[in-house]
Amino acid sequence: MKIYYYLLVTLFLFNACSSQIENTDQEQKVKAKKRTTKQIEFAKQLFIDASLLDIEGKYAEAILDYQEALRLDPSAGIYYALAKDYFRLNKFHPALENSKRRLV
Repeated sequence: MKIYYYLLVTLFLFNACSSQIENTDQEQKVKAKKRTTKQIEFAKQLFIDASLLDIEGKYAEAILDYQEALRLDPSAGIYYALAKDYFRLNKFHPALENSKRRLV
């Protein structure tokens, strides 16, 4: 009888954990839809400004603009640019982390 009880509790726990993951995926999709065109345009402008800072060799300032652009509109191109700037500043761990980032 105890075996059935443990099996039932285990199945209940697995079911509860899986529904939590589905909810967070749905929440992320809703947040992505709520982004306004104004935010996206501002993120694009930040990306352009950061790219100009890259050309001038101001990598630390560019990283700040890239991070702000990511907050507004995450994009794989921004992660790549961030990784490149961290690498140029010899900060290899953040460079590797940003180079591995993918959008779901």
